[in-house]
Amino acid sequence: MGNTGALPKTLLTNHFAELYGLEKEKADSEEEVRKGLVNRWTSLRIDMTNSPFDAECFEKAMRKLKGGKSSPDGVTAEMLKALPAEPMAALGGDLVRRCSRLEFPADWTESSATLAPRVAGASDLGKFRPIACLTTMRKLLGYMWLAALPPMTFATAQTAFIAGSHACMGVHALQRIAELSREWRLPVFIAQVDLRKAFDHIWHSAAIEAMEMQGVPLQAQAFMAKLWQQSTIKAKLGMETSKAVPLQRGLPQGAPESPLIFTIIVEMLLRRLEATWRARGFGLTLDELRLMSVSYADDIILIGSSKAQLEQMLRDLVEAFGNVGLSFGAPKTHWTSMPATPLEKIKVETAR
Repeated sequence: MGNTGALPKTLLTNHFAELYGLEKEKADSEEEVRKGLVNRWTSLRIDMTNSPFDAECFEKAMRKLKGGKSSPDGVTAEMLKALPAEPMAALGGDLVRRCSRLEFPADWTESSATLAPRVAGASDLGKFRPIACLTTMRKLLGYMWLAALPPMTFATAQTAFIAGSHACMGVHALQRIAELSREWRLPVFIAQVDLRKAFDHIWHSAAIEAMEMQGVPLQAQAFMAKLWQQSTIKAKLGMETSKAVPLQRGLPQGAPESPLIFTIIVEMLLRRLEATWRARGFGLTLDELRLMSVSYADDIILIGSSKAQLEQMLRDLVEAFGNVGLSFGAPKTHWTSMPATPLEKIKVETAR
């Protein structure tokens, strides 16, 4: 009877190790990037009087911290916000020092994920959706990181995390494209692509490269690399709990910084692709306007003026995103055109 739980625990552990793990060579390469960045920062021993992590940063993070959420360690946002002034100041001072020295307790970066079935009667682990639960202290660190960032810049038609921009603006852009296509009799080919398990599969090296492109300070880069370096997750299914699995790739679900980091990765990749497409004359052109893509975080739409253009743009996209650990799902990727071409098919050999 003592071994009855061994098999379910092993299955859970192996499933999450595959989800967040990498082949040894790539895992070692990613670890070297994270470790190298942390060591680079700690070896500089820079005067911390100009650190982006200060008391003001802590206060902003506390205001952002959301209540009504559970935490694996039982410490909730309500508990922290109810602290008297003196203990609150002591907590802020301790966190600022930890951010400066990149010293985080291991239990702050331990998360759990409860598996919920995607469909009734699911019996395969692939048919369960992990619902992540991070510690409140880990979320507070994420909000401090966001508060320490410089303004982000976007050169593509990215509508996420832009002041005054909303998700509906992408829909409005597509409606306007359709109107102009009909009015000026311009052929237009549009594809909506589906990223498979995007947050779980992205490589940390790509995130660090995107942060570098955005001018994120070295300390803030090392801060995030350190959090990823020591992050682990345990999966729960019924009464069974897996062993702790290290996050060798992916952005933690529920972490405040994950959506922005993923968005700047998409921005970095699309910015490079659009430079190539512009040189080739791809996209919809009207007067001085050339539109090649519209995106909202991981929701990406490509726009071409011919079927051949769109096919090449999709191939380029699949290759570029594949180079940072991402893949596309063909069943959920859709395309259309004006005028309509109901008998045509788009072929992209490397999409799955």
